[in-house]
Amino acid sequence: KGLAPKKRRVASRSQDFDEFVVVHPGGTDRAFECRACGAGFHQRIHLQDHIRAVHFKLKQFVCDICDKSFSTASNMRQHKLLAHSDSRPYGCEQCSAKFKLATKLRRHMRSAHPALLLTQEHQS
Repeated sequence: KGLAPKKRRVASRSQDFDEFVVVHPGGTDRAFECRACGAGFHQRIHLQDHIRAVHFKLKQFVCDICDKSFSTASNMRQHKLLAHSDSRPYGCEQCSAKFKLATKLRRHMRSAHPALLLTQEHQS
């Protein structure tokens, strides 16, 4: 977004990233800011991940099952869990429902067991 075509090239050297980095030392919640779009991050590594994925369009993590590529290892792990695994580690304690993601279990709890959630909220 707003970058000249030469900025979209593959880059891995630190000076390639430096032109995208604004550092706000001390007293700020998000010390590392992207010059290209203004996105802020707590850690430099997260800013570097952002630059690779958003501005350089790098997808260096490849699924060994289907060859789909991802910009972060975390995104690839989530893809493998959702697309290629039968594992459902998040089980409902009230019924036999099981889910691949904790967010799906929370949604299930809100829709299938709302009275239980209300009881838990009042106990807190």
